[in-house]
Amino acid sequence: MSQADKVLKTALKLFTLQGYSATTIEDIKLQSQVSVGVIYHHFGSKEGIAGALYVESLHDFQRGLARAIGLREPDAERAVRAGVAHHLEWMDSNRDRAGFMLRRRETEVTPASETEIRALNRQLFEDLEIWYRPRVTAGEIRELPLPLLCSIWFGPSQEYARAVIDGPATVAATRLTDAMSTLADAAWAALRPD
Repeated sequence: MSQADKVLKTALKLFTLQGYSATTIEDIKLQSQVSVGVIYHHFGSKEGIAGALYVESLHDFQRGLARAIGLREPDAERAVRAGVAHHLEWMDSNRDRAGFMLRRRETEVTPASETEIRALNRQLFEDLEIWYRPRVTAGEIRELPLPLLCSIWFGPSQEYARAVIDGPATVAATRLTDAMSTLADAAWAALRPD
């Protein structure tokens, strides 16, 4: 594992256990056993670490989403359901990263990684548009502006994940995938053509 990877892994652990604000560069240095010089060389600041962690997590999530939907998948319903499934499965198996992403889209992360985040989101929207337009033309899915489509498609899963991951211990123990069928049904009901 590279020194940069050790820093990111340690930072995620500390951000999860004690919170972003309470975590210091010194904490990360001591836990990762990487020098402050190396940390500043790779990331520049705690905000840089958080930004890199956010971008790495977002990229992993989006790459998996593109594979799950199968951007060449001709069946709109299968793709919608696969997108919801990926969302819940990824967040379930990456709880710390998911929690970090759900909590950290704030001022301390965005400036450090804004360019990369915009580029990743732009690419995902372009890919979704390429998949989506032919499905609309064929009458297989409702025509909506892409941001609205994504909000309807992924918004309920995102909010469910937030409620579970940030919920009390009894709720946080819930497997997100237990709601997969219900959320996939809801997404398809909202997106199928009239």
